[in-house]
Amino acid sequence: MLSAFLARTMRHKALNWLRRRATGQRGRLVGPAGESQSASTLAVDTVDAIRRAIALEREDLLARALAALDEADREILILRGLEEHSYGDLADLLGIEAATLRMRYLRARRRLRERLPDSVFEELDPVD
Repeated sequence: MLSAFLARTMRHKALNWLRRRATGQRGRLVGPAGESQSASTLAVDTVDAIRRAIALEREDLLARALAALDEADREILILRGLEEHSYGDLADLLGIEAATLRMRYLRARRRLRERLPDSVFEELDPVD
């Protein structure tokens, strides 16, 4: 997906830089806005761009996985997992026992996990 594209892009950038270096065109490279940059500055900027792109891809995967769940699962996952409400507060809000809420939350997390790659799910908060 996106990570494969970014890896290819990084490889091509590195090869181009090595070719320029081998032909004596050392020193400065041209960045995205046309400004002159050193190779290390360009590398840092590229890594930052890759991190942002990966974060956006993960957010999109999470949003699609949440949207595919039923409303009850989404509600519990958002209120407990994202907004970090306590089990007691949520049990009162939803009118159910805290133990029941905890079990529903664990089941909703399991259903969400089934819809996400492991790498994305591992970044979510651990079960408490």
